[in-house]
Amino acid sequence: MVVSKSFELTDPKPTNQSFRISLASFMLVVGLGTCVFLSWHLSTKRDRLQETVYDLRIQSKKLRVDDPSKVAVIGRERILLGEQIFDFYVPSKPKFEMCIKVEAIANNSDYTNPIARYAMPAGRMEIEVVEDRYSPNVVVLLDDNKVMDVKKSKDAIGLNNRITMCGFQSCTSFAADETVCLYSQTHQFNQMRAISKDDSTSLTRAQCDELDAKKLGILIWIHAVK
Repeated sequence: MVVSKSFELTDPKPTNQSFRISLASFMLVVGLGTCVFLSWHLSTKRDRLQETVYDLRIQSKKLRVDDPSKVAVIGRERILLGEQIFDFYVPSKPKFEMCIKVEAIANNSDYTNPIARYAMPAGRMEIEVVEDRYSPNVVVLLDDNKVMDVKKSKDAIGLNNRITMCGFQSCTSFAADETVCLYSQTHQFNQMRAISKDDSTSLTRAQCDELDAKKLGILIWIHAVK
């Protein structure tokens, strides 16, 4: 006699190990999602903060005319190397003029014997000083119109040692009887002087002293016409 046994197939019971794996996967996904969200959130806050700082810098560089009877000036934010642009305000009275000289510059307050003058209009304007050490001329633009074109001393062309002073990082006001030093550059000579982008010439100590005595440079100032 053959005895047969029947076997009933049943699903295995879930184990604690599979539950732990599922929970770990869930926590990993949640953690990654949190990191992505925090990264996006911080990046957005940083971008907004940078925009706010940029807006504040732009506002701080704007020309403010608090007293229409005073001269006001501020230097523009430089975009190109060597760029010298100013926002300027001139009151309607008295009359003002811009002056320039390229030698006999003893100091930044020696406002005598200009080689060129320009009668300034009243109101707001943009003034740009265009100067390159290899260029023989200094050009001044007023609202993109050339108002001064002065030839530099031939000894100053290509000079390496130049000290340029151009302030007004913030808006500055001057009384009508004050002189505004807009741009100042002084030249110092040494025994090696560049004369072009590729060539240079050697000077003796005596020649350097002789050239230094000329007080070469660029001085541009604006004052009321007396």
